[in-house]
Amino acid sequence: AKGWLIRMIARTFMNGPESAPTGQAGFSLFEVMIAMVIMMVGLMGLAAMQDIALSGNMDANELTRVTALSTDLIDRISYNKKNVLVYNGIDTIAATPCTQPAATQAQARGDCLQWDFRVDNSGLRNARGVVTVAPAGPILPNSTAAMLNVVNITITWTGAKRAKTVTMSSILAID
Repeated sequence: AKGWLIRMIARTFMNGPESAPTGQAGFSLFEVMIAMVIMMVGLMGLAAMQDIALSGNMDANELTRVTALSTDLIDRISYNKKNVLVYNGIDTIAATPCTQPAATQAQARGDCLQWDFRVDNSGLRNARGVVTVAPAGPILPNSTAAMLNVVNITITWTGAKRAKTVTMSSILAID
């Protein structure tokens, strides 16, 4: 069996293609062109999948940053929840974002200044953070403050393809 293969190879290379068995003369130009078209369609699909994956990864990275910024401020507000209403109206795009009413309470002002710095340096293009606080529950006895307050933190930024907005809401109960 081994000798047969060697004789066949020698006959093919020594005598040229005319000695090859019939139907085995090689590829036609048409077959090569069809194979190239199929390969190009596959490569274009691969490139499109790469673009989709990269875009999804960038979106996830931005959402992770926004979530970290929002939870950071909600944690700060919950630590100072007796003064929750002074956080209402914080807007990081303003020329002086931490003036009134956050300026009236030292801890809230410090929280505002630190959060403003973090939003500005988050790496999100045109990032803006806005805080709204609204009373949502019964009034505390012997007080004018509500027992429950809804804190909304809205962060807007310009993503790779469009403007994006995320709002995180939390209900804080005053002890």
